[in-house]
Amino acid sequence: MPATGYQYQGLATNSKGEKKYLHFNTVAADPAPFKRGQIVRITFNQRYGVTNYKLVHR
Repeated sequence: MPATGYQYQGLATNSKGEKKYLHFNTVAADPAPFKRGQIVRITFNQRYGVTNYKLVHR
Protein backbone atom coordinates (compact mmCIF):
# COMPACT_ATOMS: atom_id res chain seq x y z
CA MET A 1 0.00 0.00 0.00
CA PRO A 2 1.46 3.37 -0.96
CA ALA A 3 2.22 5.88 1.79
CA THR A 4 0.47 8.74 0.05
CA GLY A 5 -3.08 10.04 -0.19
CA TYR A 6 -5.00 11.85 -2.91
CA GLN A 7 -5.19 15.50 -3.93
CA TYR A 8 -8.57 17.16 -4.46
CA GLN A 9 -9.57 20.63 -5.66
CA GLY A 10 -12.76 22.51 -6.30
CA LEU A 11 -15.01 25.44 -5.50
CA ALA A 12 -15.88 25.82 -1.80
CA THR A 13 -18.73 27.81 -0.26
CA ASN A 14 -18.83 28.92 3.37
CA SER A 15 -21.91 29.43 5.56
CA LYS A 16 -22.19 33.06 4.36
CA GLY A 17 -22.32 31.98 0.71
CA GLU A 18 -18.83 33.29 -0.09
CA LYS A 19 -16.97 31.15 -2.63
CA LYS A 20 -13.29 30.24 -2.79
CA TYR A 21 -11.26 27.75 -4.83
CA LEU A 22 -9.55 25.22 -2.51
CA HIS A 23 -7.31 22.21 -2.84
CA PHE A 24 -6.40 19.70 -0.15
CA ASN A 25 -4.54 16.44 0.28
CA THR A 26 -5.71 13.36 2.14
CA VAL A 27 -3.40 11.26 4.28
CA ALA A 28 -2.45 7.63 3.75
CA ALA A 29 -4.25 6.54 6.95
CA ASP A 30 -7.57 7.95 5.61
CA PRO A 31 -7.27 8.35 1.81
CA ALA A 32 -11.04 8.86 1.32
CA PRO A 33 -11.31 8.30 -2.44
CA PHE A 34 -14.07 10.78 -3.24
CA LYS A 35 -15.73 10.69 -6.67
CA ARG A 36 -16.43 13.56 -9.03
CA GLY A 37 -19.51 15.53 -8.02
CA GLN A 38 -19.63 14.37 -4.40
CA ILE A 39 -19.97 17.01 -1.69
CA VAL A 40 -17.21 17.09 0.91
CA ARG A 41 -17.41 19.13 4.11
CA ILE A 42 -14.02 20.72 4.87
CA THR A 43 -12.99 22.36 8.13
CA PHE A 44 -10.48 25.10 7.33
CA ASN A 45 -8.39 27.00 9.87
CA GLN A 46 -6.58 30.22 8.89
CA ARG A 47 -3.44 29.12 10.74
CA TYR A 48 -3.33 25.37 9.98
CA GLY A 49 -5.24 25.10 6.69
CA VAL A 50 -7.52 22.07 6.19
CA THR A 51 -7.94 20.36 9.56
CA ASN A 52 -10.76 17.90 8.78
CA TYR A 53 -12.83 16.58 5.88
CA LYS A 54 -15.75 14.18 5.48
CA LEU A 55 -18.24 13.15 2.84
CA VAL A 56 -21.69 14.76 3.08
CA HIS A 57 -24.56 12.34 2.49
CA ARG A 58 -27.70 13.97 1.13
